[in-house]
Amino acid sequence: MRTAGSVGFIIAVVLFVRSCSGTRHVTENVQWSGDQKPYPHRPLPVGAVRFNFISDPDQYFVVTDVPWLLDRLRASGSNTATAEFDVYCTWRGQVKGFGIRAVNGNSIPGQAGGWSGGAGSSPTSHDLGPFPGACQ
Repeated sequence: MRTAGSVGFIIAVVLFVRSCSGTRHVTENVQWSGDQKPYPHRPLPVGAVRFNFISDPDQYFVVTDVPWLLDRLRASGSNTATAEFDVYCTWRGQVKGFGIRAVNGNSIPGQAGGWSGGAGSSPTSHDLGPFPGACQ
């Protein structure tokens, strides 16, 4: 038979674990390129945009299937942009994935395709982008 104290403790633990997981909203400065040449592993599809994180240039992500994005970035007159992300966290406070929400305030539709990766071996490089403290 459980006492009221142990039930309260279990509820507190469950609430704490739930508060440690979920989605965080993160904004990063990125440098973009629409260049089609292979970098670092494969060429970009026509109209795709590659973004390198300014905080960790070895980390990149590619957005495809957003036909207006490259034109809007070119019209900005700058090769840098502000990207907003949803960073998905585990209950242990680790990054388990991320998704792009917007670039320069332009919402990226949910059906957009893409991939991410890393080139080189910077100390923060890993396959989930440069979000080491986002989930803690």
